Amino acid sequence: MEIIKYGRDNESTLCQMFLDLVNTRDNTDDINLEKTISDFNRDQTGKTVFYIGDEDNAYGYISLKGNYLDEIMVSPNNQSQGLGKELLNFAEDYLKKTGHLTIELDPFDRAIKFYESNGYKKIDETNKYSSSDKMFKLL
Repeated sequence: MEIIKYGRDNESTLCQMFLDLVNTRDNTDDINLEKTISDFNRDQTGKTVFYIGDEDNAYGYISLKGNYLDEIMVSPNNQSQGLGKELLNFAEDYLKKTGHLTIELDPFDRAIKFYESNGYKKIDETNKYSSSDKMFKLL
């Protein structure tokens, strides 16, 4: 298993995982791979995306826009195996190598403990003038 940069040559691998998630979540088989690829590519425009897996399977992905962590997701069947942490560590190293000093994100409530356990702080804890739910980490 490795972390791979998302691109046209491997789009169907990641999008198949994404499609499986959508169909499971929505309890439908109405969404096809071509539409999923098109929608995913449109949503990821201007972002850098990496996925964890191999040539044939993707188990999770992370999407960055500059130093902003836009999205991180691990398929339900592969959660609690450290893949999210591996993706997060990879993104932090990638941002350091590209000259960024911080990483920022807007977490879902259920993910706050995950980010705190990885060294992230709420911005409003460091700035008494902010009421944001954003979190950050110095790299």
